[in-house]
Amino acid sequence: METEQVVDSSVKPACIKEVPVSHLLDGFEPVPMKTVPRPRVIRQAEAPSISQAKKKTVETNKSQYLNPTPAPAVTFNPQDTSGITTQLMTITPQMARQMLGHNENNRNVSKQRVNQLATEMKRGAWRVNGDSIRFSVPGRLLDGQHRLLACIQANVPFQTFVVRGLPDKVQETMDTGKPRTMGNIMQIRGESDTVRVASVLRAVYLTEQLGLEAGASNNITPSRIEQLEFFDQTPQIRDLTQAGVSFYRASNKLLSPAMYACLYWTLSKISMDDADEFFSKLETGADLEKGSPILALRNYLISALQSRAAASAYQRRRTVAMVVKAWNKWRDGKPVQMFRFGDNEAFPEAH
Repeated sequence: METEQVVDSSVKPACIKEVPVSHLLDGFEPVPMKTVPRPRVIRQAEAPSISQAKKKTVETNKSQYLNPTPAPAVTFNPQDTSGITTQLMTITPQMARQMLGHNENNRNVSKQRVNQLATEMKRGAWRVNGDSIRFSVPGRLLDGQHRLLACIQANVPFQTFVVRGLPDKVQETMDTGKPRTMGNIMQIRGESDTVRVASVLRAVYLTEQLGLEAGASNNITPSRIEQLEFFDQTPQIRDLTQAGVSFYRASNKLLSPAMYACLYWTLSKISMDDADEFFSKLETGADLEKGSPILALRNYLISALQSRAAASAYQRRRTVAMVVKAWNKWRDGKPVQMFRFGDNEAFPEAH
């Protein structure tokens, strides 16, 4: 008679290493760990009753009730000595923590990138695109720490390819290709004037999501998926780009196409007719009387252009604030000789 061998399931194989990742998760909200219920063993008495005609089948297969296949363990073995293997996996937050336990000598974590990816995962916008989480032969994490941290922050699983069995040295060759820009993506989509379309898209998206001040500064980078979804839902982006380019050329570069676009997007919601008239007069400068807020604004923009002020986020914010001030004064019918905008002054609200 054979002796049943008892295995202590609490002992993990030596190849499974779970290292604290608090140094990588600094600044992120802790994610509660979910306990995985133990598989329920269906006993013979609980097996569904069936007819006598199927008794033979039950006798043949009753072992599946008495000795069910155990549920897969929630552990991940990063080692693979059989060569390079690729597997499409669903990574849970718990698995992400285990994988990050093998993260050694990797690049610094970008919290902005983690936030972008976590937002995509929460919104269900994550897509399997062929990029992979990569491990070396000894089991060291070579690539994918930002995706794993995002999974933990979002507290949702995501699907991706996992490659194991790579030589350690290949990490030096990763992420060396030229990043694909939004302009490149617009080109793939068949758009024209792709760089300007991408610039206008980002400025208008930030304006719509965070307000005109954020759109003016234009120093936040939303995820590509967020921008592309907005682009698909907002066909006016193409018309805004064309109008912005037309104003830029006709006004002798007083406002960039992106700056014009986020301003027109905001002001036209207040009054489209007034916005058309305001930018038409600002563009040409024709028939503007002394004391006109538009004339004062135009003089300021020409002076800033001649001084070649840097197109920094600070200067863009300042320029758009001056446009809003001029718009408000013009609509209120108040004369202005000169505009000022102090460093500590609150950003004006258009009305």
